[in-house]
Amino acid sequence: MQEYKHPDIVNGVIEIELGLLIADSDSFALEDEAVTVLETMFGENELFSMFDHVMLCFPPGTKRYGSPAWRAYAYVNHYLTVYHDDWCNYPKTQVHEIAHNLGLMHAWKMKPEQGQEETVMGRGFAVDEGPSRAQVCFNPAKSYQLGWYQDKVIDLDPIKTSWHGNLIGVGNYQWQSPNAVVVIKLPAAGKEDYYVGFNHAIGHHVGTSFGINMVKIVRQGQNFAESWMEAVLGSGESHVIPNYLGTNRHLVMQVLETNGNGDNFAEVGIFTFAKDDLCFGSTDFELNVNATIARATCEWFRENELEGCPVHGNSLGSCGNSKRCTASLECCHCGGGIRTTQSPTNVPSSMPSSYPIVSLADRTLAHDGCVLAALLWTTLFFILC
Repeated sequence: MQEYKHPDIVNGVIEIELGLLIADSDSFALEDEAVTVLETMFGENELFSMFDHVMLCFPPGTKRYGSPAWRAYAYVNHYLTVYHDDWCNYPKTQVHEIAHNLGLMHAWKMKPEQGQEETVMGRGFAVDEGPSRAQVCFNPAKSYQLGWYQDKVIDLDPIKTSWHGNLIGVGNYQWQSPNAVVVIKLPAAGKEDYYVGFNHAIGHHVGTSFGINMVKIVRQGQNFAESWMEAVLGSGESHVIPNYLGTNRHLVMQVLETNGNGDNFAEVGIFTFAKDDLCFGSTDFELNVNATIARATCEWFRENELEGCPVHGNSLGSCGNSKRCTASLECCHCGGGIRTTQSPTNVPSSMPSSYPIVSLADRTLAHDGCVLAALLWTTLFFILC
């Protein structure tokens, strides 16, 4: 969009005077007055016909609902955001409110009492410059909703297809491998979905302060919904959802490795296995699951491997308590554990196929970046005296 030209606009900022006393006026009354003054000044009936976003900055002493202790607010799917005093200057607050204009709602941790996340749609910080809490981006759910990374997004149905691959953080989006993924979306119960992403502290997300260089699983409903943290996983950790979507199958999302300080990726496996397909001596459910996965489940080995697992005998990967396991030791089809299901009547005659990987569809890139991208819109910033 072309830059709007006006002699009183300097670097996107214009200063106006209002005919109201700050100490006696509520922010909503000041807001209405400011919009009227600006529309008269520009000779337009609607500001949004000229600007994508309009940011009103009110001086100290302004009240909202009778209280001067307010920071900022915005209108969802709108052009207007409003800020108070020093909160006009903080980048995270600015981007947070403009994101409300774009239809995003708040991001919470696992429980309401834990408060909001430290991502853009979480709680704000009084920080202007520097990486400390100022340079943060959106969580996986909001990143998916914005559509900025569509060529590195996967919509996965884990009942039909398993996935094994590398997640990268939003700060590495532009230059990493074309096979890497930024967000994986998969269905959750009700009208919600799970969103999985790597919370890599790098680039414009270097200021993240919760779950640094770990994999975040976020749950969010459709349309303009708030998001909730489901789990935060490090290397060798897994998150299990029993009886996933009532299918009598368990959903497993496991992090095989995170390497935020090296190759900048998180190796992740997502799959389901039958509810009665635990064939290990341990009665601990989590330990059984961890021993089952990494490269595949015992169910997968029975379908794709010869008895005794001569081909993939050492490829099961990590199991509980960070120990290393092998299929020949842990999987009942390969001679380990305690069998709780029957062996297949026919031994596969062909060699096992490779671990299934979802291919990325060719999509058009919508936007390029995070915090900086929010500044690409034509934005008019006002200082009101």
